[in-house]
Amino acid sequence: MSWIRHVLGAAIFLTAVSARAQEVVVHPTKENLSTVGLVRRVGRQDLPTLPATLLALRRQLRAAERIDYIGTLDGSPETVLGQIRDVTVTPKGTVLVTDRANRAIRAFDARGTPLFAVGRDGSGPTDLRTPIASWSTGAGSDFAVFDAALGIKYFHRDSRGTVTLKKVAPLTVAMSAACATGNGIIALAMPSADAGDAAHLVRVLDSDGHQIRSFGSSYSSATRLVRTEMSEGQIGCTADGTVLTSMVKLPYVVAYDTAGRRMWTLLMNDFQIGRQLERRMPDGRARFGLDPDNPTASFTLQLREISPGFAIVQVGLMTPQSLKDRTIWSRIDTYLIDTRSGSAAFVSSTLPLIAGVASGRLFAFENDPYPRVLVYRLP
Repeated sequence: MSWIRHVLGAAIFLTAVSARAQEVVVHPTKENLSTVGLVRRVGRQDLPTLPATLLALRRQLRAAERIDYIGTLDGSPETVLGQIRDVTVTPKGTVLVTDRANRAIRAFDARGTPLFAVGRDGSGPTDLRTPIASWSTGAGSDFAVFDAALGIKYFHRDSRGTVTLKKVAPLTVAMSAACATGNGIIALAMPSADAGDAAHLVRVLDSDGHQIRSFGSSYSSATRLVRTEMSEGQIGCTADGTVLTSMVKLPYVVAYDTAGRRMWTLLMNDFQIGRQLERRMPDGRARFGLDPDNPTASFTLQLREISPGFAIVQVGLMTPQSLKDRTIWSRIDTYLIDTRSGSAAFVSSTLPLIAGVASGRLFAFENDPYPRVLVYRLP
């Protein structure tokens, strides 16, 4: 699943909910908005003291100059992208594009030259069905693809450019997001029960998909539909093993250490919490979605490390006007976080979704006006 489904679901919910609902519960509830431990704050106005290294990196991001792009509106099938779900830049500078529409991973070099493509709709060894993310698995050309339907697939690309499947790690529980560290795979689970391990949001897996441990709490609700929808989130892995998580509808980023202990919580002051309604229908079924009378809401779209010790979180604001204009987002706010302390600063509302930094270049992506990867020069 993804924020795209939430946006489409919100639009449908505006007209699909019957006025004859017997009971209405408003989410997020008070207990789910409580914080634990060290709480940092970030807004458009800087706090009095911020680390000099964080401010220096922010200056670089603000001064980024767009110099190129990857992907074309039409022409060769090798360069025309479908819906971009994620982009990863490997240590070698290879740009891996998770193409949700074509159910494929498309690879380019840093200059935009197509290298290879893996996947198509199906259930065969190299097929993909619901690709969410990909990442490099070593110093060579190996990479992995997280497919929410088919598991984690590991691929090898040889010196001739041929890509072959090495192995598949099946998923034992439903996951909404994943990333990789030296300690394994970190994934966000979709909760399906009220207590025990199933209520933990974060799962640490080995390369074969076996669970090592779990930690973090999912959204608390007696209704499975609400738990699942409200717990969907973003996750970021860092070089030092810190795990960053967020629930897309709540204004927090939470950091955990390698043992799963909470380090800090970042509260985003400008995050507009959407009023989510849980409606019980006369036939016993539940409907859930944004308040049709006030569909304004923020969604966390990106959470990832872009430099050792620093990560970005990007938040999209959806308004009635942006839905009407079919632009989805009224704006996308970018924040820069010092992952060790939780200190953070506002960067801008003009950057697209950021993929990563490599060789002095910043890579980002957008799907409007057409899917493409944007390349920026950093000063």
